[in-house]
Amino acid sequence: MAIRRQGLLYKRLTESRTVPYVGAEIENAVIMREAIPEDTVVVFYHKTLDGHCVWLLDKNGIREFESLKVSDAVAPLLLRLFYESEKIDAAQLLRQPLRKSAVAQSMSEANNETIQFEIRHEPILETMRRFLFPGNLSELISEYDRAVIVPYEQLGTFPFAAIPIGQNTYLFETTKIKIAPSLIDLVGREMWHVGNSSYEGYHRVSPRCSNVQDLPSTSSSVAEWTALIIGDPDYSEDPEFSMPQLEGAKKEAIDVARIFGAEALIGESATLPRVEASIGSANLLYFASHGISYSENGLQGFLALSGGARLTAATVQRMCLKRAQIAVLSACQTGLGQTVGGGTIGLARAFQIAGVNDVVMSLWNVDDEATRFLMTTFSRRIRSGDSAEGALQFAMTETRAVHPSPAKWASFLIFSSEF
Repeated sequence: MAIRRQGLLYKRLTESRTVPYVGAEIENAVIMREAIPEDTVVVFYHKTLDGHCVWLLDKNGIREFESLKVSDAVAPLLLRLFYESEKIDAAQLLRQPLRKSAVAQSMSEANNETIQFEIRHEPILETMRRFLFPGNLSELISEYDRAVIVPYEQLGTFPFAAIPIGQNTYLFETTKIKIAPSLIDLVGREMWHVGNSSYEGYHRVSPRCSNVQDLPSTSSSVAEWTALIIGDPDYSEDPEFSMPQLEGAKKEAIDVARIFGAEALIGESATLPRVEASIGSANLLYFASHGISYSENGLQGFLALSGGARLTAATVQRMCLKRAQIAVLSACQTGLGQTVGGGTIGLARAFQIAGVNDVVMSLWNVDDEATRFLMTTFSRRIRSGDSAEGALQFAMTETRAVHPSPAKWASFLIFSSEF
């Protein structure tokens, strides 16, 4: 339903283009000026029949509008070229789960005849910049302290943090970044009056939270942390995949538990019953484990636990996790899943539906050593009172100084339903 509402909103925005307001309906549709904080920009994408459109919305309304004619083949091609240039695929083989009855498949080449976007002889991240931020959008975005990006389909899996802004400067260095599921979820259904459609039956969060007393939204000051921390469960009994043990994930979980004064569930102790017993009362959820995504059915995506158990996206989104200030999914592919018009259905969105405001998600199979460094740095900043996006920005900066390749520091994004 949120995806359909977003389509109606797109029609309103199309009518206005770069005109700030055209009548009461446009003013209702672009209520972002009432909701957007100062020094924050919303980057709203919408797919068209022959490409995509991008709006920059801030406290004053529509700041800028750009459109790009491009075929559907371009996004996956750019991601593949990025993976190849950063040798991400080769690194993933060292820790990638393999099906126990695997059948080798090769990726088919994109049909270059259908691509209307010029692939120049330039760094692939520069090509991504032209694709994601046509015109001078990247320069305009870098003027804001924070950017909340509302993507469509596969755009939500792009490494926005690593998009170049000028010489040897990346977007994350100038601007804190969040990914939002949709504009409807971002500002709340009570603020929208788009068309005559009813919101009956649409839930921003799990219906199981309806009887739970409202709790404060994500805050930089938490008096006492109660953490559920999972580290490198025993994967030997998974019925479908052979998963290598992740010594780096184990050390990472122990380090993070020490930061928050908690005890990590490691190896065989990381069972589904123990997770279910604690997950609803914890205000920090941390999973350093294997993650699996499914492009055909995003709700089948799961975090691997001991004894062959799986914490699936379908299970998570039926929970009420409103007490959680943040969920860190320090596992492979937790930002991936089933791409639809409103973004990606998978683990990250499931935690958001369950009531978690800020979810840290991964975009590719991450390096153990670099991830441990990044996430322990991130955790210390959270523990000291920083926001999720501020902590990630700092952690990326520190990690880049030690591990310069974007493959090592740009694999995580904040998925959030709030500014």
